[in-house]
Amino acid sequence: MAFDDGTPLDAAKLQALETELFNLRSSMPKIGSSTNINVTENKTIVQKQVLGGVTGVIYLSRGAEVEIPISFNADSTPISVILTPVKTSGDFKKGDVSYYINKVSSTGATGKAYLSSTSTASTVGVKFYYMVLCA
Repeated sequence: MAFDDGTPLDAAKLQALETELFNLRSSMPKIGSSTNINVTENKTIVQKQVLGGVTGVIYLSRGAEVEIPISFNADSTPISVILTPVKTSGDFKKGDVSYYINKVSSTGATGKAYLSSTSTASTVGVKFYYMVLCA
């Protein structure tokens, strides 16, 4: 359904476009709405709040574990904190950096990051982008 510049608009085409947009908008999930997730069983999850941000640069030394502080202000205790590491300095390979979340509250989370003792880099800088999901 193409519209050419300078050609008068056809009311039927315009109505069809409006209908398509309405159908598309109504099928998009919205924060605060229920979603069925089929993994091993059906569960209904209502996302009330989604937060995100980025940590400061965290420097990891070979073989050492370092704390990842994550600050946010959620309305309730999160059900998930998702981390994505981004290299800022140093040269390391995929799999050299391990990380996990070990404590979560409504005011923040704490994680741990580790640079493998077999990494070719002695020190690397990493920042973590995070997304927090609250139900």
